[in-house]
Amino acid sequence: MSPNLNMIIDVVDDQNHPIGRVRRRKVLEEGKNFRTVHILLFQSDQIVLQRLPVEHARSPRLLGSSVAGYMRSGETPFDAARRRLRDELYLSTPLDFRCEFEMKDMRSTKFVTVYTGSVGSLPEYNQREIDSLVLMKESEVSQLARKHPTTFTPTFLEVFPITSERPKRKVAARKSEELLLKVYQASLEGCRFNVELAWDRTKFFLLLNSALITGGIGLFKLADESMLVSMFLVAFFIITIIMSEMGLETVSSGKNYYREAIFKKTLIERELGLLDRTHPVKTAGVRSSGHALRCWGQAFDGETR
Repeated sequence: MSPNLNMIIDVVDDQNHPIGRVRRRKVLEEGKNFRTVHILLFQSDQIVLQRLPVEHARSPRLLGSSVAGYMRSGETPFDAARRRLRDELYLSTPLDFRCEFEMKDMRSTKFVTVYTGSVGSLPEYNQREIDSLVLMKESEVSQLARKHPTTFTPTFLEVFPITSERPKRKVAARKSEELLLKVYQASLEGCRFNVELAWDRTKFFLLLNSALITGGIGLFKLADESMLVSMFLVAFFIITIIMSEMGLETVSSGKNYYREAIFKKTLIERELGLLDRTHPVKTAGVRSSGHALRCWGQAFDGETR
């Protein structure tokens, strides 16, 4: 199956949010941002590499990820990974989500979602898309990448260092998920506490200001009878204004605490797979080798998260 250059893919902004659609053949020519998926498969301590065919337009005969491809418009990264895995290697093996990062590709920014998996033996492959499959130890890949980087596709050179420290056991992922669930519960409690605290403070200042205004109106009626009362009334209203400003500041602080709690809760929901990972929180990324990078090491057992 030759690459479908007429496939419709999503155009995304700098934060990986869909903003339009374009045919695959036009995306690089027009310098638009897009999404891809990569899968690295391991057989014991060896990595399965794909050698691209000689007629490949951009990387003829280069070694690359076990599976790679563009995401269709509206497709999730996990669905795209499973589709490409079936199309290229005729497999339906469980995949572990590893990372999501961005890199430059000509004038475009390419958002790459990476998965890993394992195989018991070298799989069959689609000979119309793949020249051959190569097994190499990770240490050999690292050495070859240092000495002869042009042996590999540019994207693979970014993907491999991220995935070389792959999770060894799903037990570790399960324990990590249990810990995240506990933290998630704590974050929910934090949200509730901040909401209740902000509401209690708001009620307090509303009642206080109402009482001060009522008292001020009563004093205003007595102001004509006494200069002392007039002076006290001026001071009273100044205090009322100060208390009102304190109330507004308290409400604003409560909103900030609430936003922080929601932000933490959202991050944990993404870690647990409760939200779509294709819409990252802006400040959730860390920088690695000049690319925005998010890594979880969370295991996917065949479900679309």
